[in-house]
Amino acid sequence: MKVTLHSIFLSVTILLSSLIINSCNDESTNFTESISNLSKTSGKLSNGATVGSWYSLWDNNGNGYLGPWQMNISDKYIMTPDHENILAISSAGYASNLWFGISISGYEFSSDWDNNGNGYIGAWQINSSDKFSFIQLGLPHNTLLAVSPGYWSALIQVFTNGTSEYWNNGGNGNLGSWVTNSNDKFLAANWFQSYPNDELLVVNYPWASILRFNSGSWSTIWNNNGNGKLGNWTVSLNDQYLIDDFDGDGLPELLCIATNGTYSSLLEFNGVNWITLWTNGGNNYIGSWQKATNDKYASGLFDNLGVQDMFLSANSTSHFAALQKFSGSSWTLKWSNNGSGYIHDWQISSGDKFMEYYFSYNLDNKKYILCLNSTWAALKRWSSMNSDQ
Repeated sequence: MKVTLHSIFLSVTILLSSLIINSCNDESTNFTESISNLSKTSGKLSNGATVGSWYSLWDNNGNGYLGPWQMNISDKYIMTPDHENILAISSAGYASNLWFGISISGYEFSSDWDNNGNGYIGAWQINSSDKFSFIQLGLPHNTLLAVSPGYWSALIQVFTNGTSEYWNNGGNGNLGSWVTNSNDKFLAANWFQSYPNDELLVVNYPWASILRFNSGSWSTIWNNNGNGKLGNWTVSLNDQYLIDDFDGDGLPELLCIATNGTYSSLLEFNGVNWITLWTNGGNNYIGSWQKATNDKYASGLFDNLGVQDMFLSANSTSHFAALQKFSGSSWTLKWSNNGSGYIHDWQISSGDKFMEYYFSYNLDNKKYILCLNSTWAALKRWSSMNSDQ
């Protein structure tokens, strides 16, 4: 795999951006649209009202690659906390740190580090059962938590042209007092606002704990005593969780979705326990969205004019997709594809992955939905205002 120096690429990016901006005849032209000829369609709700627009920044034309990365349905894509880098990991042992920018040939993903297929991330040997999550610990570089359930755990700094192991558990199977297991879910966020760094919420029925890494070790600062609950939420092994600021208060919330049940709830940690901001009461809906077993969910600041993170849902069987915002007590539908089977020009499929991506080099600092499957990749943006200014 080709390795591109981040600093050189950034310099080229800035130079090209300046040249492109200076070449714009209309000063009011949005920078992104002026250099990429963004295609746009208006979204329609079920009542036929036009609500915002979709913009397409880039796609790979179905060539099976994300820049230098050859895509596979089993790949793991781990987004950094700033949503600017993606660590791609394959079951064959390849790993690459990808980011999006402008090259002479146009927009493209590039790699500023890869392992050349040696099966390792630094000293960490990649295994298909590994679990990964980035966590902000106040260190100079993006810090990856790698867990081989029941065995090794490590904190690895991933940076331009390299990696560096910061900590490991010596293969004892533990994160502090938490005994790691294949069913564990690791959810990193700044759960305690009085503390500057992220903590790690670990959930595995019936247990849930919040762990903090400090001075070389993990400590438990909250747990549910094995009662099977997160506040009023009953934990299940197959639950899905999304972390984002859904109500715009600057704090992380936890959207809990029972994939084998009808319940969904939005929770916030108040430093002592989990409080319920919203629940569907078991009616099998999240706002206007009726849940189904093969749903795909994502969240992020997809409406770039707002401060609240949005909830994206899509289903390849029903062909529906929707964007919703939390209004403080309920969910408001902002866009629906009315069952067309598409998100803009992205055809929804069962192998899709969706995630928030922040493209900081296009000067208007927009956030996008990165759409991925085994062959196609695309960056889409939705705006609640048709002008997107």
